[in-house]
Amino acid sequence: MNISMPDFSLALPEIFLLCMACLILLAEVMVKARFKGIVYVLTQLTLVGAFFLTLPQFKEYAAPIFTFSGNYVVDKLAVLSKLFIFMFAFFA
Repeated sequence: MNISMPDFSLALPEIFLLCMACLILLAEVMVKARFKGIVYVLTQLTLVGAFFLTLPQFKEYAAPIFTFSGNYVVDKLAVLSKLFIFMFAFFA
């Protein structure tokens, strides 16, 4: 059985999003009611950060890139979908 190391840099936007979601959930619990606006600001900054981490991946791929044993695919459509999701979630 040949096990290869996955390419974590391809999943960097999702890793960033997951870490920030955990931080935002902790902030929601810890901050006082007066400072609940900080959660909104952190959420918006997270979406902007994930957008800019995904943006360099938007390029022409000769073939789709598979990593994490074929469970994670990076191609132009996947990156474009992520960019639109981040943009629409920012304005929602």
